[in-house]
Amino acid sequence: MQIAIENCEAKPSIGISTKFILALFILVANAVLIVLIHPLSIFSYLYFFLLSLLSYEILVGEKKLEPIYLYSFYSFLIVAMYLLQYWGFPEYFGFSGGLGIGTDDALFYSQVATSLPSNFPVRVDWVYPYAQLLRIVTWWYPVKHPLDILFFNAIPLVLIPPLTQRVAVLLSGQEVVGKTAYKLIVFCPFLLSNGLILIRDGWIAMAFIGAILFFVKGKYAMMTLLVALTFYLRIASALVLFSVLMAFAMLKLVHKRGVNKLIYFVGVLVGIGVAAFLLYPSVDRYLEVKGIYNNIVFRKNYLSFMQLSVQASSSVDSISLWIYQQSSWIRVPFGFVYYFMSPFFMPGFIRKGIFIPRALLSSVFAVLFVFYLKYFIQAIFKTWSNRSINWSVVILTYLTSTLALSQISIQLRHKVMLLPLFYITVAYGYHNCTKRGRIAGATAAFVSATVQIGRSLLRVF
Repeated sequence: MQIAIENCEAKPSIGISTKFILALFILVANAVLIVLIHPLSIFSYLYFFLLSLLSYEILVGEKKLEPIYLYSFYSFLIVAMYLLQYWGFPEYFGFSGGLGIGTDDALFYSQVATSLPSNFPVRVDWVYPYAQLLRIVTWWYPVKHPLDILFFNAIPLVLIPPLTQRVAVLLSGQEVVGKTAYKLIVFCPFLLSNGLILIRDGWIAMAFIGAILFFVKGKYAMMTLLVALTFYLRIASALVLFSVLMAFAMLKLVHKRGVNKLIYFVGVLVGIGVAAFLLYPSVDRYLEVKGIYNNIVFRKNYLSFMQLSVQASSSVDSISLWIYQQSSWIRVPFGFVYYFMSPFFMPGFIRKGIFIPRALLSSVFAVLFVFYLKYFIQAIFKTWSNRSINWSVVILTYLTSTLALSQISIQLRHKVMLLPLFYITVAYGYHNCTKRGRIAGATAAFVSATVQIGRSLLRVF
């Protein structure tokens, strides 16, 4: 079958030696800057560099210089993010959660730091699993400064691009699709917005795409390890991952024949049964605590937080609040569309007189999403034209997972876990399309741009 390829002209690339020298320069520059800020943090910087190399060797283990390039890039951005946020709110050590205009970064830091001022704003009696993981990896040294722990989040960021590339190649059979997906995820502003700071979304995204890769390749031990990590960090995300893996299991079943298909099907059922038996107590407790049983499939208890955020002129806007206050007939379809297209462009990146770099990154993603949507739609039309089972599963999995998160999560940063699948689809649509797909994609991009501009004007006026 002939596959149409477009927009894939060869482009000049930087040689390995030049890239390596540049990476070393960035690594050294970062080290010097860290020593100037907090000298003892140089040890954590090197420690997490070694853990990144080790993790890459275990989960990827192909291109030996790749983790060096990626760690130098992301560690540089982590330092930059820290300095920008510290400049904005030094009293909270550069953590936005203390002001109520960010996320849980201050909370997690408060649970791992060995010393904090008495007026530090975030303290709770029990320890989150993510914070417990932070404690485990820093057992041998005291955390006295944010830079002592921030580079922990560079580990999943180093792994996400190569894992995404390999899944893209396996699904499409095209190296060029993998390379494009790789570039898109490396520079994704929304991943940077929610991955560079001290929260768990980057880790969950890594475990998500890694579990898919190892399942497709039949490496079930590694898949199980990553699924377990996801359950440990956030049970709700793990349930979404579990449903995605079931979809890929059915895809594998379609491609098998005869007795092999029967054996595989029975094996999947047994695996589901064992997993359900082992996980039921923790899942049941989680759903009870979160109130999911009482709220069925909609996170009603998050509405109060959204109302407070709107009153505080935070990142949550009144349109999303209105949508989620409606009946299910309005809430489900409009909530899905809103969640799928979010985050939206915000003309101001200053809240309470403070510059928020995460808000800027989210707005950059909103602009890029106009173009991403075009190629996402092209992928849908190409899949329909080819009657491709593989890509039907990928696209439907992404859309249904987005629908689920739009109702049982609502928090936009939770969609970070789905970004690898999103970019894989976008890359496929970029390199494979039909004439109708191009027209539909351009139309969708125009509508998206119009909505983004309209939303921006509403925020201004």
